[in-house]
Amino acid sequence: MKHIFKHTITFLLIFSMLLGSGASAAYAAGGPSVHGNAAIIYCETTDEIIWGKNADEERNPASMTKLLTCLIAIENLDLDQEVEVTQECTEVIPTKIWLQAGEKVTVRDLLHAALLESANDAAMALAVATSGSVKDFAKKMNSRAKKIGCTNTKFVNPSGLYGKGQHSTAHDMALIAAEAFDNRTLKTIAATDEYTIGKTNKSEARVLENGNLLLKGGEMDLPTGTIKVKKYDGVFGGKTGTTEEAVATMVAGINHDGLELYAVIMGSTMKERYPDMKKLLEYAKENVCPYEVFKKGDLFEEARLTHGSTNRVAGVASVSGITNLPEVHLPHW
Repeated sequence: MKHIFKHTITFLLIFSMLLGSGASAAYAAGGPSVHGNAAIIYCETTDEIIWGKNADEERNPASMTKLLTCLIAIENLDLDQEVEVTQECTEVIPTKIWLQAGEKVTVRDLLHAALLESANDAAMALAVATSGSVKDFAKKMNSRAKKIGCTNTKFVNPSGLYGKGQHSTAHDMALIAAEAFDNRTLKTIAATDEYTIGKTNKSEARVLENGNLLLKGGEMDLPTGTIKVKKYDGVFGGKTGTTEEAVATMVAGINHDGLELYAVIMGSTMKERYPDMKKLLEYAKENVCPYEVFKKGDLFEEARLTHGSTNRVAGVASVSGITNLPEVHLPHW
């Protein structure tokens, strides 16, 4: 077993050396030309950055923040739990679904509102239901972000609205998105085209539509005119965000050739956000090439054990081993 792994590791190291400065140069200067001032393409399957632009600089994540909010809520609350909305939750600025103080809504409904309509009041209600206050929920957000691996992120509220000291990076948001979409419940909700919150004690039924236009295509009205967005095959979810100054952000996840890829754009405009994202996704697909090092169920050499009931066991791969080996031009020796 150790011999096979030794050969595999050696093989991968050689390729890393061959890619060397070329990969670093691509990260720094090459890649797609995007309007946004920060971006990243991240492959979760191989835990690899494919390309980035100012990916570790602090930016306002805006409503991409709600991915972490909803993940924490799912991890701590029952989906059918009924939440009574507090006055504080109704006082946030739009976008919102106009929840009313004293209104009773399920966690499931609030998650759909936060992810599909980017409702700030729904995100607030989830935070209060989880931790009792926004301040305590923010502590939970920062602890969870750190556990995910974020190194330059701080949250002060669950909605992504402006808050003093709140910031993240394209790199950290890609990690948060990958963690969030690993949750089956969140992934299913984020991919829902339309959802209806039934009549409550304070409101008639509400119909929600997904604001991620890559899922099915659609139009968006802007002050400068209407933009049309085509469905992008392979995208399984994402989250848009817009600051009070109309600075646009977005994260999207896509499956391609067995690899799970995430693209993040920050500091873009409402008009250029989707074109930027399309460029990132196209570049991602063109610059990854999965290689299956071993398959699930493959047998390896026996491994020695000490202090066990037997001194040798057979090694069996519990999952397939995949690495990304994009096309490279090998040097002449």
